[in-house]
Amino acid sequence: MYEIFALKKRIKSSFTPLNGSFMPSKILIAYDISSNRCRQKVAKILENYGIRVNKSVFMCTIKTESQLNALLHSFQPIISRKDSLFVLPLCRRCYANAWFEEKKYTPESRRKRRTKII
Repeated sequence: MYEIFALKKRIKSSFTPLNGSFMPSKILIAYDISSNRCRQKVAKILENYGIRVNKSVFMCTIKTESQLNALLHSFQPIISRKDSLFVLPLCRRCYANAWFEEKKYTPESRRKRRTKII
């Protein structure tokens, strides 16, 4: 199991300003998970918190500390030591300067059919 408690402490500290109160924020979460089943579970969890920006990248809005705790707690049984999770809290200015160009993704267009249909 991944050391989620250290991760939780690091993430919480980035959401807490000097006065100690929780600040709502946008976060960019990217993951590299080897297991298909675990990767699908993480994606399903993150879809409840934000939008998919790329195959394994989500932009999430965290409004309350309990919402952050629930998100991190849901990762605990899924993520293993060999998996990677990248969490980047974004300030309002950084989020306002970000841009996104959408490209439609269709899995069929990437794969070549190995068998010919006659």
